[in-house]
Amino acid sequence: MKRKVTKGMLMTALICGTISILPFGGTVAHAEDATTEESALQGFTLDQIVVTATRTPVTEFDAHANLNVITAKDIENRHYTTVKDALRDVPGVVIYEYGSPGHEMSSSIRLNGSNQVVVLVDGVRVSQSDITPLASTMFVPVENIERIETLKGAASALYGADAKGGVINIITKQTAEPVTKIRAEAGSFGAQEYALYTQGTTENKKLTYRVNAKINKLGDAKDGHGDKIIQDLDAKTVGFFLKNEFSEGTDLSIGYNKYKSDFKYEDKFYGGGITDGNTDTDEWAVISNQKFNDKVANRFALKYLKFNNKYSDLSPATTQYKSRSWEIDDQLTAKLSDSNTLVVGLNYMHDKFDFASEDMWWGRSDINETIIKKAIFLQDEWKFAKKWDLNTGLRYDNHSIAGSAFTPRFNVGYEADKNNNMYLSYNRFFVAPTAYQYFSTYYGVGNRDLKPEKGYTWEIGWNHKFDDTASLATHLFYRKSHDAVGYDNATWKYGNIEKEKAKGFDIQFKKAFEKGFSMSLGYTYTNTKQTTDGNVNHNVSGFVPKHAINLGLSYNSKKFDVDLMARASLNRKSTIPGFFPSKNYVVADLAVNYKPIKELKAYIKVNNLFDKFYTECSAVESYDPVGTAGRWYTMPGRSIVAGIEYSF
Repeated sequence: MKRKVTKGMLMTALICGTISILPFGGTVAHAEDATTEESALQGFTLDQIVVTATRTPVTEFDAHANLNVITAKDIENRHYTTVKDALRDVPGVVIYEYGSPGHEMSSSIRLNGSNQVVVLVDGVRVSQSDITPLASTMFVPVENIERIETLKGAASALYGADAKGGVINIITKQTAEPVTKIRAEAGSFGAQEYALYTQGTTENKKLTYRVNAKINKLGDAKDGHGDKIIQDLDAKTVGFFLKNEFSEGTDLSIGYNKYKSDFKYEDKFYGGGITDGNTDTDEWAVISNQKFNDKVANRFALKYLKFNNKYSDLSPATTQYKSRSWEIDDQLTAKLSDSNTLVVGLNYMHDKFDFASEDMWWGRSDINETIIKKAIFLQDEWKFAKKWDLNTGLRYDNHSIAGSAFTPRFNVGYEADKNNNMYLSYNRFFVAPTAYQYFSTYYGVGNRDLKPEKGYTWEIGWNHKFDDTASLATHLFYRKSHDAVGYDNATWKYGNIEKEKAKGFDIQFKKAFEKGFSMSLGYTYTNTKQTTDGNVNHNVSGFVPKHAINLGLSYNSKKFDVDLMARASLNRKSTIPGFFPSKNYVVADLAVNYKPIKELKAYIKVNNLFDKFYTECSAVESYDPVGTAGRWYTMPGRSIVAGIEYSF
């Protein structure tokens, strides 16, 4: 009882304090001039330039795709600590994790109900076949991000195998106004963060540099019922970026990021055992942009990614996963005329996997394999009439195990007027099995005879601008595939035993008001149907909510920034009784920033504002007692973090 009273008093003080700073006729509103209001409106742009939908620059409104953008300003104001945190607030994105750090290799993300998602950094693939998309984002410091583009819908013709659900493209900052930032924060559950970030250019503006370093720490947490969540995290991130501009459109850059962590968590699958482990990643990228003339440009990228993950649990078992990935990506863009642009490219990836696991029951399992992927792609953008355009593409992929595949696409767009456009698209895709599914000797589940999953997606969308401050978008998709990989209980191996049908739609509304207020509202409906040996599974046993709502409310002014982000997951039904504590939940986060002077910012971030008890993952099995709470991976309850940042 004492705990509840203390939290209630704290929340009352916090919310009252937040309300008191909002400009409901107070002195803050009178202090804001026209320039500040104009800046706030510009921060809520409806014409953000994006590149993921077509591999060429286009405004978000005219991209003819289901695409959302998280800007650097969003990241800064809302104090997202990871890419994963930012993606939670994107309509149509479903993230389910196990509630504690260290689970990144198991946690997952779904777009349009599919966990086959490709992750890019500056347009170059970083996700590997045996590393989950969330794990592929750990080494990217959010301070370096200019924007995150989330493309929902199959995109294999543009980005190759595994882009069944969509693509996440993390665009890093390329220009650098001189600034150095020092940040420190602390809060609930032993949370600590210390960060240093500096960027700038030389006097002639030719050389751009950026250096970053960060330390993150976490201790044991409590869920919404006040029960202890055993966890520990000690993580360090360092990196640098250098770019030299030789002439307009011609430059060479090199970047490096390192993420290293030690973690501990309670594994509910084994009935409460403690798992200890560590993660160590290194990422190098060299990118060359060459502008030959006003019509022809080339982009060449070379990327190296090293990923190490090791953990031990009470089974007892020790698992170590290592991967080394080299990638070459080259894209030539030629503007053939004012109405026609051609994109030609090639891609080469060399992935080496070392997986070793040993336990007392099943002995030792080792995988030492290499997968090589080669691809060429062609895309043609053609505005064939005043209001019509056609985007067609074809990609050829050769996978050293899965074989070859052609994936075509087309997208027809129609611009009714400057405030209305619509599109119809068709995309083929294929999904190659993972190295673990192919080669694992652990439990004997590997199957070298697996075929790739293949299928197609239809999508239709409509975008409408009410004016320069308000827009409405809606999208509808239908997806069908066959030969999906699943665990075959008859053979105790992975097999091509699944087929899937999926459909859904979303409606998204954005509005910028006067005096710095803005809002976003999104509703997503998803219905997936997986069939395995005649057994039907809907919405991945409830991991994908049938209905989801995202709400964002923001206030931006010269001295104050306030963001309230809420998300609702509704109708999460599982075939296993008690799999989730509730099929519906709503979680809200609040961030308040105060800038007394230009160089100084103080902030408070409240996660899980209403202390909701919920879980995104579960280890409850059909043979467990109904609602076995000890098998839920409960998420942390309300946490409060306060910090200060100084810029000079």
